[in-house]
Amino acid sequence: MNINDQRLFCLLRSALWNTALPIDLFMNMHENEWNIIFKQAVTQGVMGIAYDGFCQLPKTVQIPSSFRLHWAVNVDSMEKRYHKQVETLEKLASFYTQYGVKIMLLKGIGLSNLYPIPSHREGGDIDIFLFGDFNKGNRLMEEKGIKVYQGKSISPKHSIFYYQGIPIENHQYFLSFNDVFRKNKYLERALMEEIQIEHCERFAIGKQEVFLPSPAFNALYVSSHMCTHLIGSGLAVRHLIDWALFLDTNYEQINFKKVYDSFKKANIAIPLQVITSLSLEALGLSDKWQHPFGKTEEKLKRLVLERSILHPLYVHKPKAGKSFKILSFKILRLKERFYLCTKLVGNVFAFKYVLYILKKRLLQPQKIFK
Repeated sequence: MNINDQRLFCLLRSALWNTALPIDLFMNMHENEWNIIFKQAVTQGVMGIAYDGFCQLPKTVQIPSSFRLHWAVNVDSMEKRYHKQVETLEKLASFYTQYGVKIMLLKGIGLSNLYPIPSHREGGDIDIFLFGDFNKGNRLMEEKGIKVYQGKSISPKHSIFYYQGIPIENHQYFLSFNDVFRKNKYLERALMEEIQIEHCERFAIGKQEVFLPSPAFNALYVSSHMCTHLIGSGLAVRHLIDWALFLDTNYEQINFKKVYDSFKKANIAIPLQVITSLSLEALGLSDKWQHPFGKTEEKLKRLVLERSILHPLYVHKPKAGKSFKILSFKILRLKERFYLCTKLVGNVFAFKYVLYILKKRLLQPQKIFK
């Protein structure tokens, strides 16, 4: 990690575990270095939690007042987005309750409850599971005059609708297990075994009540979601924090052998090992908890951290209209993804993944130069 990435991780560890900061690392910094840290925090989805560490720096560390204000204003906006999501979820739960539909929260607000300050976890849409009422939930929205998007063009695993302007993903399934990810069916089966409502935790959202998944479910779901992201498009530091906080809270309740066996069947045990090792080590938990899935070789961890999380290659696509440059960019990006896949899941999967992407582009040629 470069010096500014090291500083960012120090801020994160301090905020997560209330540990002292290495002050010398932050002395005599230039404003452009602070801007680099802030930009990386935004990119990695950790602006809020990094700000909590930033606020623990003593006055002896000289920081431009304009920069302090800029970060504070952005965190204030994040908090407002979070509270808007909570308010929307409360109203959605109230609506569904009238028709006997129960909501289980996936990721998002449910995981934010593990954070020192829940509103400082970056969020996007709201993912829900309706305990067998997937179609009923969609129908109720349509009867309310809300457009529900579903089908292959969206995702086989969920529909999407907008409730008070907030995107809601209503899940029928939990993972994609078609085409190149067909072995995810083993994980999907394991997840379906863990969704009994009696095992879920009741969670108050304002005056309403929703359900949170059991630790056994999230041990499979949160990690499999991250592994699929890592293979297909890369991760963000926020994912590592989610997993680190989940492990720290639930470590002694998890059947790690069962989790590992399911991931081995799905051929994504190595990504699970890498993500878990990075979450424990980079975020300061390796002295508290043992590596439940075994340690990963240092070279592979560094590769994933640098090229799939902190500084991925081929991120900034050329502007529209430059067809040759766009095509070259996409070819190089696919080549990079192929290389990372060979290291994480082997050559066979990597070739299948490339063929899968090429097939998608041939079926939708209009997207090739976009």
